[in-house]
Amino acid sequence: MFASLIAALPLLVPPATEDVTVRWDDYGVPHVQAASERGAYFGAGYACARLRLFQMSFQRLSYQGRLAEVFGRGTVGGDDIYVSHDVKMRTYGLASHARQVVASLAGDPDPERREVAQLLQAYADGVNQYVADTAVLGGLFEHYTHPALDPRQNAWEPADCIGLLLRLTVMRGQDERWFEEPFRLGSLRYQQEQDPMPPAPGQGWNAEHWSRFSRAIVGPTVCDDVAGSVQAPMAGPLTPGAPDRREFLSVSNDLVARMNAFVEGQGPFANPYGESLNPYWEDGEYPVSCFTDTHPCSEAWAFDGRAMVDGAPILVAEPRLPLFVPSIWVEWYMECPEFRVRGAGLPGTPFLFVGASAANAWGVSSLEIDQVDLYKLTVHPDEEAYLLDGAWVPLTDREESIWVAGEAQPVRIRLRDTIFGPVVNHILSPEARGTYARRAIPLHDTSADGASAFVEMYRAKSVRQFRAALGQWVTPPANLVFSNALGRVGYQAVGALPVRRPRQVVDTGSCAPEVEDCFRCVEECEVEIGPLAGWVAQDGTRSENLWGANEILPSDLLPHVEPSQGYVFTANNLPAGSWYPIPNRPGLAGHTLRSRRLVERLDALWREFAEFGIPIDPADVRAPRTDTQLSTLADLVRLARWVVDCHALDPDCPLTINLAGNQHLALEELEGWLEAGGTLAHAPQRPAQRALLLAYVLPLTFRDNELAEIYGGGHSGLELYLKDAMCRIDSGEGLTDLEADWVRLRLRQGWNIMIALQTANEQRDPCRLGPGDPDLSVDDPATWMGYVEEHLLARRIPHWVDFEMNGPYCEAVNRAPLSLDPFDPPTTEDVTLVNAFPDVLWGQSGQLFSQVTRFTSEGPVVTSMLMPEQAEPGRPGPRFKSQIGLWETGQQKPGPMSLGFTCRGGECPETRLRYAPR
Repeated sequence: MFASLIAALPLLVPPATEDVTVRWDDYGVPHVQAASERGAYFGAGYACARLRLFQMSFQRLSYQGRLAEVFGRGTVGGDDIYVSHDVKMRTYGLASHARQVVASLAGDPDPERREVAQLLQAYADGVNQYVADTAVLGGLFEHYTHPALDPRQNAWEPADCIGLLLRLTVMRGQDERWFEEPFRLGSLRYQQEQDPMPPAPGQGWNAEHWSRFSRAIVGPTVCDDVAGSVQAPMAGPLTPGAPDRREFLSVSNDLVARMNAFVEGQGPFANPYGESLNPYWEDGEYPVSCFTDTHPCSEAWAFDGRAMVDGAPILVAEPRLPLFVPSIWVEWYMECPEFRVRGAGLPGTPFLFVGASAANAWGVSSLEIDQVDLYKLTVHPDEEAYLLDGAWVPLTDREESIWVAGEAQPVRIRLRDTIFGPVVNHILSPEARGTYARRAIPLHDTSADGASAFVEMYRAKSVRQFRAALGQWVTPPANLVFSNALGRVGYQAVGALPVRRPRQVVDTGSCAPEVEDCFRCVEECEVEIGPLAGWVAQDGTRSENLWGANEILPSDLLPHVEPSQGYVFTANNLPAGSWYPIPNRPGLAGHTLRSRRLVERLDALWREFAEFGIPIDPADVRAPRTDTQLSTLADLVRLARWVVDCHALDPDCPLTINLAGNQHLALEELEGWLEAGGTLAHAPQRPAQRALLLAYVLPLTFRDNELAEIYGGGHSGLELYLKDAMCRIDSGEGLTDLEADWVRLRLRQGWNIMIALQTANEQRDPCRLGPGDPDLSVDDPATWMGYVEEHLLARRIPHWVDFEMNGPYCEAVNRAPLSLDPFDPPTTEDVTLVNAFPDVLWGQSGQLFSQVTRFTSEGPVVTSMLMPEQAEPGRPGPRFKSQIGLWETGQQKPGPMSLGFTCRGGECPETRLRYAPR
């Protein structure tokens, strides 16, 4: 009774008010100061609305599935892109799930979770306060006046913050490879039918069978364990055969023991099924699957303070997403008694994905944990029920009406739901025969709110508290590097990973009634899917296969490491290798082109400290972010030189294949380019060389050849091969004809592409290589740099382009971007020169955001690079200004936690607010 009265007291006291101040620095970045945590969130919402209200309003329509209502069908190339987008969002149910999440938070018996709901409400109140205070919203609101887009008629709500986080997950965190799961299921059945060594009667498929099936369906996977951000425990001291093994990135034997207990279903750390997750392998053996694969878009690294010249740990966060307007992120600072935090996050939400507090700093890169599964259903002939645990269960119907601007009647779609999730056949290819339901994180659980992680990260005063907050990170999945004021650094894979039951049998013969013999099976249609559950469609006839909140891998069993010395890093490379015992979907197996170069730079710094006692300067830690060299190309050139020298200098050369004709010219060009520095960026001071263009177009593909079968495909397979090939050259063993032929083809294809640019008559993509240029002379190298700058390094950045995060209009037009008017591209304001090669550290078409954090004895020093609408000192505003000069000279802006924080004239413009908590 007494407790209930205490809980009700806040409702009996009139809400107090407090002053909230927003200072605007020279770069247009808001700095919010408040007397309470809620006040800080209120000010952040107000500031974000001032900067990005139209973007927020557009993206709210996006997650709600209402774009067509305002902007029409969006027909491009025969596809109604807005309507199809809305159909997906309605099918997934993002809007209804966001509302349920907020209701779950607000009604939770735990006061801490209820407070998260109040903080989201405070942020939404700040957004709405800006709308109320602003007489004329202006900008694109004057052109697009539909009531659904008008923030005066649609108040911002806490559910919108959650909805935009869900939208980011769908748009950036979860790819659509789950579309292929029905086809992989059919392929697996075919592989089992054709297996030359089927199991004996009464016996199941064994590890040898499953390894063969996995290779046939997924492709060869060869793990390069030493490329991982987290590595296996050290079995002993380093050996000469493993010079690149980093002891400080190794996990403990205790952690591996807990992982093994989880996999085997034994002891206090057992998985929720209480059975082996690897029943097809003997103890201590695992399928070679590596941890996961990633998008090549970002990196982060941090050095332990004990290695630094000033004793301060340093973290560099580089989310390398394309540069366009408006930016995916917005930058802000919040200060209150509970925390001081600054960074870049999602407009319309209080979520900082790159940030720093007074105690901790963090940066993220993409991590594609497989968070989406399809379940194969057996549907009743009347199509009104599905088979579940031996009984027919009714399909739950819902109808959605998608209104389309300019049309009198809506597009009505009938959607059906199951315990696994919505039926998605209308989204899948028509060739995906059968009926499938989609289950996805975080839509599986309304208590998985995603917001709580950020709230606790801001508050965390220690590494333990910070890692506990990361345990609540649900989505989107990410590689996260962090540093701490006490000098500690760490790496953590964050995001919810479902645990699948390995022993499942799927009936591929249960098709839609109008489709006969859908998988061409007559009598036996059952397929055992084994360890490929999650890679192929799973069994939707038994509820025990339904992973839920209790079948999510504990966060402390995801790859993580806190070294007592050294550094941590991620550049979308392998998080953890084949030693990691928990089953995963196969994917990236080693280094990316960028991560390899990053580790080379970081290793060089660490060796100087570890071997010679030379402390590391912070400038040297920051330096890799502008690195434009590619070690992969240097290795390829060295292999080509070895082939030529073998024929010319070695009478016992084992090769029959040699370079010929223009391949020799290509080699000479590339060797000269490497001697001049071998950079892949705009550098007007460098002599003009056509070799830069040759390096740009040189194909580095590593698939569909015999070498990929040995080393694995993609860039990770290429890097593993190059490491092995260079080792054999250094040891005197040399190369084979198969390798010489692969090298020869790289040079031949690159040279042919380069020459074709001079003679091509067809129109090319004007955002990339451009049409043939009559002023481009094959024989005059002086003409090549101008061509490279005009056609490869120039990007036209519009005022606004594409609120669906697909990049500049001209780069995305062939992919039917969701821009506001596909037939009327926005006007161009400026042209900027950037490094257009996507696989170097300073890569992709621009830089979205860059933050460096150092924890000194006098407090944290946080500096950041520039985003488009917050780029030019003294001239903040929504219009883009060329920032290439600022990027190249490394001009950074300090924050209020930094000693050098100032405003022009010593005073910042201020906005004073009055906040009344609800």
